[in-house]
Amino acid sequence: AFVMGARGDRWVRRGRLDLIEKFVTFVKKNGLLAGVGGHSKEVPIACEKAGIEHDFYFKTFHPDNYWSAPPREERVEFSVDNFGPNDHDCIWDLFPDITTEFMKTVKKPWIAYKVLAAGAVHPKAGFKFAFENGADFVCPGMFDFLVTENTNPLFMVEAKLSETSVSPHLIKFQNMLHIPAIQLINKKNVGRKIRNGQDTILVTSAANWLSCLN
Repeated sequence: AFVMGARGDRWVRRGRLDLIEKFVTFVKKNGLLAGVGGHSKEVPIACEKAGIEHDFYFKTFHPDNYWSAPPREERVEFSVDNFGPNDHDCIWDLFPDITTEFMKTVKKPWIAYKVLAAGAVHPKAGFKFAFENGADFVCPGMFDFLVTENTNPLFMVEAKLSETSVSPHLIKFQNMLHIPAIQLINKKNVGRKIRNGQDTILVTSAANWLSCLN
C-alpha cells in the first residue's frame, strides 16, 4: 500500500509529513509494506529529511527530451496533476536529472512510474532510461481503453472498482476529443448517463456493458 502521487505532493507541499507518517504507521501495523508516492522531487527529499521509515518510493520518472515536454523554465514544482494553470498535463517528472541524482543517495527501493510519459516516450527508451538511472522497478501505465477506427478515436472506456462519480481524467480527455465516454464499475445495478457539455458519459456496471458486446 502506498500514498498516491497527487496526495503525496499535496501533503508535502502543505508541510503535512505527519499525515504521511501516520499512513505509514497504520499500513505497517497491519502487516503490509508501506510506500510513499509522488510526482515532485520534493516528496522523497522531504521524507528522507524527516526520517520517515517507509519501505519504498513510488516516484514518477521519465526523460524530458520529447517534443511535447514544456521548456524547463516553464515547469513549476507541485504543478503535476493539480489541474492548475501550470499543469501542462504532458510531463510527470519535471526535473528527472535532479530525481536521478537524489535517488542515488536513497537506500529504499524505488518503483518508477509514468516511465513512458503517457505514451510520449517509446517503451525501449523509457525502460532503458529508468533502469540506467537508478530505478529498481518500473510500473508502466496507460489509459484504460481508447477504441479507434483507422486511427480515428471512436469512444473511450475507463474501468473503476467501485467509484461511481465520474473520473476527472475521463472528463478532461472527453473535452479534448469530444467522443462518447464510458466508465465501467465492478458493481451491480449501476447505470446512468451524465451530460458533459455537448457530450455524454455513461456510468454503468461492467458486467452489463460487456455482456452487450458481440
